[in-house]
Amino acid sequence: METERLVRYIEQVKTPEQCLVFFDGSLVATFADAYEEEARRAYVKALLKLVRASEHHRVPLVGYVDTSYAHDLTTLLELFVGIEGMPAVHDAQMLNRFMEWGDCTPIFRCDRTGILADYKEHADRITFTYLKTNQGYPARIEMPRWMYEADITEQTLNWVRAETIVGGGYPYAIETADQTAVLQTHDRQIFFRILQDWASSEDLNLRWSRKMMSKLRRR
Repeated sequence: METERLVRYIEQVKTPEQCLVFFDGSLVATFADAYEEEARRAYVKALLKLVRASEHHRVPLVGYVDTSYAHDLTTLLELFVGIEGMPAVHDAQMLNRFMEWGDCTPIFRCDRTGILADYKEHADRITFTYLKTNQGYPARIEMPRWMYEADITEQTLNWVRAETIVGGGYPYAIETADQTAVLQTHDRQIFFRILQDWASSEDLNLRWSRKMMSKLRRR
């Protein structure tokens, strides 16, 4: 649903050169490698549609990963430089000591085995960098390769820096979306009322735990 909403937004953008779309997470669905085939295909299909829409409409897209445990660079060092044991250290952990706020690494092309093989024409068209946005480890920023080819990555990263300034170390756009998506007390009460009505109509004996009822009263 999140990617579908972003795609609809991308399709109606009138001034793509003045727009930046945030996706809260990685554009490379490596986590789905462990899923069953149907679920894996669903994730790839959704992300591939999003990346394709960004390139087709020339709307900049950023996959923002605040806490990344990716090992792309450390694996590179182990394979090609011969430094043993590097996968035990993730990229952001390795880079952090060398970066100050606003610093970013060069733009790299993601070349993982596994899930990217299902990305069809975009199998080699996802790039990434690490950007220091707060006192913690640098965030991982993923972008479609067309943005690098169009020479707009530096402008895009400046926009990301600005978003994190407004958001106090985290992109304001993502922070605001998260706040509006969270179910508040009133929303939860409506949900439980609907659930209770449904249970009654289906002749189900729905029972609430005392712990849950206590929480609802306090909140």
